[in-house]
Amino acid sequence: MVRKEGAGTITLRGNNTYSGGTFIGEGGGITTYSVGLGTGPVINNGTLTFEQVFNDSLRVASIQGTGTLVKRGTTGLGVYGVNTYTGDTIIQEGSIELMGSGSISSSGIHVWGLGNFTTDFADGARSIKSLWGTGTVLTGQNDLTIGEGSFGGNYNSDSRLIKAGDGVLTLSGTSIIRGGAVVEAGTLSLLGPTTGNLQVRPGATLSGASTINGHVAVDAGATLAGLGSTSLRMNSLTLDAASVVDATFRSAGVPVFSVAGNLTAGGELRINPASTLSYGTFTLFDTSGTLTNNRMVLANTPAGYQPGSFSLKTEAGKINLVVGPVAGDQHWKGGAGTWSAGAAWLNPNSSLVVGWSGNTAIFGGSSGPIDVQGTQTFSNLRFESNGYVLQSGSNGELAMAGAEGGINVSDGATATLDLAVTGSGKLAKSGAGTLVLSGSNSYSGGTRIEAGTLVGSVSSLGPGDIENDGTLEVRQGTDATLEASISGRGRLHKTGIGVLNLTGTSTYMGGTLVQAGRLKANGSLVSSVTVASGGILGGSGQIGGLEAQFGSMIAPGNSIGTLHVNGPVSFGAGSVYEVEVDAAGNSDRIETTGRATIAGGTVQVLAEKGSYKPTTSYKIVTAGGGVSGKFSHVTSNLAFLTPSLDYDPNAVVLSLTRKVEEDGDDEGGDKPKPVRLSSAAQTRNQFNTADAVEALGNGHRVFDAVIGQSVDGARQAFDALSGEVHASAA
Repeated sequence: MVRKEGAGTITLRGNNTYSGGTFIGEGGGITTYSVGLGTGPVINNGTLTFEQVFNDSLRVASIQGTGTLVKRGTTGLGVYGVNTYTGDTIIQEGSIELMGSGSISSSGIHVWGLGNFTTDFADGARSIKSLWGTGTVLTGQNDLTIGEGSFGGNYNSDSRLIKAGDGVLTLSGTSIIRGGAVVEAGTLSLLGPTTGNLQVRPGATLSGASTINGHVAVDAGATLAGLGSTSLRMNSLTLDAASVVDATFRSAGVPVFSVAGNLTAGGELRINPASTLSYGTFTLFDTSGTLTNNRMVLANTPAGYQPGSFSLKTEAGKINLVVGPVAGDQHWKGGAGTWSAGAAWLNPNSSLVVGWSGNTAIFGGSSGPIDVQGTQTFSNLRFESNGYVLQSGSNGELAMAGAEGGINVSDGATATLDLAVTGSGKLAKSGAGTLVLSGSNSYSGGTRIEAGTLVGSVSSLGPGDIENDGTLEVRQGTDATLEASISGRGRLHKTGIGVLNLTGTSTYMGGTLVQAGRLKANGSLVSSVTVASGGILGGSGQIGGLEAQFGSMIAPGNSIGTLHVNGPVSFGAGSVYEVEVDAAGNSDRIETTGRATIAGGTVQVLAEKGSYKPTTSYKIVTAGGGVSGKFSHVTSNLAFLTPSLDYDPNAVVLSLTRKVEEDGDDEGGDKPKPVRLSSAAQTRNQFNTADAVEALGNGHRVFDAVIGQSVDGARQAFDALSGEVHASAA
């Protein structure tokens, strides 16, 4: 048996045939190829990493233990054994393919970037503990049972997906499930486009805010849940007479459920407490097909409302929730004005002008700037018209009344809060519109973006963590650090000329786009980062992928440092990779587990002052999945050292070597003649000093100090060294 005990990792590269098995202790690791583990069983309580450079299958009988399995390299790894290890399976690139009787049912599968998880070659249905990541899952004709997870990649199956267990499985990528999905238990949340029929069994829940190209059947005792801010769309729907509909109402203009074909409604409606309701009509279902309403009933009255405030009404192609006048709702009378204790509001049925009571404010009709006087407390704000700006008048600020302050902005509308928002609660942004926070805010309960876009800066987002299921635009005009963690399925856009330094651990699944200024990734991002023209990416943290577009700059580190990428890296034509180096051999670096694809661009070397050797080499890109393509140009700020690039299968290497004259050889030989230091001189004194420094040669402290200078730096050095260098030469 091969035993790996203690911390650290060993590498097995040979075609090994030992049969006694392999043991990996806690904290330890083995990196190998499929042929490196022999044929015996493996007990892995640490980390087992496969660096595949060719398609092959595991020969081991099984893998047991509590450790993690990592798959790298662009090729496939076939798994035949019945494996019982309980740690995660992380596919960073290439594929893991279940073959024959192969299974890994006790492991959670993480599929990232260009990775693939395939069960197509197995001899029947398979199950996994959980599914995570952004890669690809292929199941072919075999059913796959999944317990829980959050997967934003492509799911493609000719068979069934079965959701089992009490947990939540979220699919936010594109899912094609030709055999249909069955929700046996827990919750299946669909946040990306899905093709296939779905059946929800008793006790289970189907939720989402996407499009289902198929029929949905909800059994007795099962639940269909809608988020409200974005419609859950489907081809057709059948609700059993004993089913449950859990609806979160957010906007009167957005149906919670939209059915393209026939709708058979039944069961009971439960209004979710997170709903944002006011006087008016909210659409629960709309349909373009035949509507059959088998007496759906209203099951509850939300807290704060009087019995009889709600009713269900069926009309042509719709089932609506009608909300009567709600105590506490007040409507702004319209246009510009002043928000104070005075009578500037209409009561719930808009029949009486009243003073502000501190509950729900509804802004419709004509918009305009509103001066807020003093501290005004609110529970909810609802903007139905575009263009409202709430700004600070005399000591004006908004204070959240409770644990959560809801702000709903309707589709097509933009509302701006240009004043301080305070309180201990959470700011909850809903609605498909855009909310702009431009004040210096101190609310401390965190931020939730349920839909639409929230625009803010570090100072306006408050100190708490951020749940992002929409778009978060950080419009940073000055340099600032965001320590909060960002979660959810949404996107982050960096705009504004300032530096945004992200230091938290963020798990949001949507993309990150740097449109302007600099984003420093000094924490951890699951998200892939795209850097557009005018944007800069730096930092020494970890990101999920990197795309450098035309006009962008990638500048790893905070001085010299390494940017870690857990996925593919690409440099487009016209992009710039700025690399800082020093004389000791240190440099900026991009270190990726995936593949680095280079389609042009420029490496721009910024060398620190120092005593450089005649030749110094630096690895500026390392890629576990290999390197393809080349940069178009390489430049540096050094006067006497020339940069060049070499390409290894898994690395890009920068070399700085003594610059040579284009048309000169050393005396009596074919060796190129080095450029003289005097080539940078302008004055007679600089020429004389440069020649004297040249005579000192490599290894002399003065020569070595000058060789690593820029042109301007060399001239300054010649001026400063005039007396010293002649004394040294003497």
